[in-house]
Amino acid sequence: MQKIYITGANGFIGHNLVEYLSKKYEIYALLRNGTLPSFNLKKNITIVYGDLLNKDSLTKSIPQDCVVIHLAANPYDPILSYKVNVGGTRNLVEASLKKHIKHFINISSQSTKIRKKGVYANTKIESDKIVESSGLNYTILKPSLVYGPGNKGLFSKIKAAISLIPFVPIFGSGKTLFNPLHVDDLNILIEKIINDKSAFNKTYDIGSKNKISYNTFYLLTLRYLKKNAKLVHIPVFVGVFMGKIMTKFMKTPIFYVDNVLGSTQESNCNPKEILTKYKFSPLKIKDGMEKIFKPKGINTAIVGLGKMSLIHTPILETFKEVNIVALIDPVPVMYPSLKSLGTDANYYSSFKKAIKKENINAVFVLSPNFTHFDILKTALDNNIHVFSEKPLTINPSQIEYLSKIETKSIIRVGYTLIFNRVFLHLKKIIENKELGNIESFKATFYHSEVLKEKKGWMFTKNLSGGGVLMNPGPHLFSLINLLFGKPNKVIGKI
Repeated sequence: MQKIYITGANGFIGHNLVEYLSKKYEIYALLRNGTLPSFNLKKNITIVYGDLLNKDSLTKSIPQDCVVIHLAANPYDPILSYKVNVGGTRNLVEASLKKHIKHFINISSQSTKIRKKGVYANTKIESDKIVESSGLNYTILKPSLVYGPGNKGLFSKIKAAISLIPFVPIFGSGKTLFNPLHVDDLNILIEKIINDKSAFNKTYDIGSKNKISYNTFYLLTLRYLKKNAKLVHIPVFVGVFMGKIMTKFMKTPIFYVDNVLGSTQESNCNPKEILTKYKFSPLKIKDGMEKIFKPKGINTAIVGLGKMSLIHTPILETFKEVNIVALIDPVPVMYPSLKSLGTDANYYSSFKKAIKKENINAVFVLSPNFTHFDILKTALDNNIHVFSEKPLTINPSQIEYLSKIETKSIIRVGYTLIFNRVFLHLKKIIENKELGNIESFKATFYHSEVLKEKKGWMFTKNLSGGGVLMNPGPHLFSLINLLFGKPNKVIGKI
């Protein structure tokens, strides 16, 4: 299997590329020490830790005879940009020469072609020159604006901006033309180049066939985001000044000088050569937007942003068939934490409000027991599938009511222990009568508890259901049902 080494693997383009190429290639994803991967881990993805400023770490981490795809860059800090974009590229090239790599693909920028350049553009020009004079088999790609889904993409930044201010700032007239490229199309083109010797020692512009203006792009984005924010044009000199201030005082600026310069000058991106070479037609902007904002799959809402949401949400994010579209809780305290973990979904204070705004196919109910019934009733009435934390309801009459609702919904309850390999093996032992004929049994469930005053809804019977419905109690009954079948009668005594 071809080995591919990717720098900047945690960035927007990087993590998309890692996941795409890992289907066919053995990936070595370079991350900085102390960082966690933003992509889904698979058996043919190896995380390697290193630093572009440390040549030895690169030499150790680059596999022999691989393909290197260089994405890592610093776009705003004047000093760090030179160190990373120029010095880092030089270190990577020298390490690549030692490892006799097959192909060095350098992801450059359209900003290298504009008239008035900022720090980032100038350092990328020097980076390109280092690659061109390296003696390696190289290809330099200069993408136009790359867009796509996810919390690291442009759209999440727009959403964040208009949640703070009721408008979208556009530098200059907004009439500058560019060739927006969906990240999936960039991935496809990079893959075509990987083993193509005819692409050696070439530089290509990459973008879609059709140019659009920033005004058109942002208006289209707002339409798909279902936001009524206005476009406000900011003079270029004001944008440059603000960019300098943000770069000086913010660790991660909202925007920087190169953003302003790049969006107000034509780069004359011409992707015709590479698109003709590979007979490839990138998505038109409207099709790309449709792919992002109306994805195929299961649109899922999560109700209850407590401790369990921090467990379920990241797991759901690993399934490409699942689109988390709504995070719901009366109190939005945990919403920023879930956003920081990579969940790009809208916040709502109630499930009923969410279904009015979002096309929801399924809901995860992680809220307190006493809230389940109303949420379940709403879900079943709207043919929305349900996964509910146990117990499903706080009394039998609620289940009886729900069972009479005509619906296409499927309900599953979070009895996770019935999938545990230990209990499944025990079930086989019992079925094979390896323990003989079992006449009676005693079931006990031990559960860790914090030794403090017991208060709150969990310890209030009419809110939690009380007794065996509290905390882990239902798990014991689910295991009894798994191992011995449904009881004919349940008798309780306190």
